[in-house]
Amino acid sequence: PKIIGDSCTSDQECTATILNGICNPTESQCDCVEGKVEYNETTCGEPKIIGDMCTSDEECTATILNGICNAESQCDCFGFKVEYNATTCAEIETGVRYWVGGNDVAEEGTWTWIDGSQGSPFDFSGWGRNEPNGGTRSFDPGLLDPDDSSMGRFDPGSFDPGLLDPGEW
Repeated sequence: PKIIGDSCTSDQECTATILNGICNPTESQCDCVEGKVEYNETTCGEPKIIGDMCTSDEECTATILNGICNAESQCDCFGFKVEYNATTCAEIETGVRYWVGGNDVAEEGTWTWIDGSQGSPFDFSGWGRNEPNGGTRSFDPGLLDPDDSSMGRFDPGSFDPGLLDPGEW
């Protein structure tokens, strides 16, 4: 039985044991058909992005850096990694605060995303101690602080969401 990377002379040699396999004529090796990616040495499948349905970690790790198939059968970020984009999960470092792209600059206590849209992503109980500040002070950015495993706010001095992209603070 052939696996991806084995030498071949015809497609039949590869398709017999490799799902969505083909014999790459330029390299004379078993490979994935165009548009598919290697999940493992005998399976080629659809490229995945974060949020796609999956049945195994291999499906997600083939195209998502630090990806995993979660308990809900969706591609997700592994461990203490966060979504950077549709195909990359970035490591959260201790000692660094991250702005998640939300703020309450326009009206204290009313959270919006950097693009101005409103939603309920900040309706959760994982805020840092004494946060959100309940309108008692004007601390505007929504931050993730991995050192205390919670989300909180701090006073950056002057905060202008138009000058920043979500990310490291």
